[in-house]
Amino acid sequence: MPRKGAKTKFDEEVVNLSKLLRNEHGEGGVLVSQHEFWVDFRARVARNGSSTGLEALDDLVMAMFNGDDAAVLTGAVVLLPAPDTMTEGTAPYHPLFSPEAGSPHASGKRPALGGSGKSKAPSVEKTAQGPQEGDLHV
Repeated sequence: MPRKGAKTKFDEEVVNLSKLLRNEHGEGGVLVSQHEFWVDFRARVARNGSSTGLEALDDLVMAMFNGDDAAVLTGAVVLLPAPDTMTEGTAPYHPLFSPEAGSPHASGKRPALGGSGKSKAPSVEKTAQGPQEGDLHV
């Protein structure tokens, strides 16, 4: 559905680039070749619907086509392979977190925290106390 309202700078750039692309003799057809490459590349990376950031790439490419040497990527991009080529992966080996690494504690018990484990925390004795002054009774 076409956008309504005033033309933005982006819209003007699209029109200008379209005019340049129609002029296949400009710059030896380099811009046309670059455009054709981007159209093909874009279609291939968009095969996986979970890929994100294609709009940010489009903006960067348009800026580059317009000769903006200072253009930078303005958003995050995640490109994933086509779903039919994806395979289930496995986590890489880690000496502590991989199942084949074994348990770091052979006894299966958790290690004592701090010190030699010989000291004991002081016991707290609780005594039954009746209601104290100031307590509310209903």
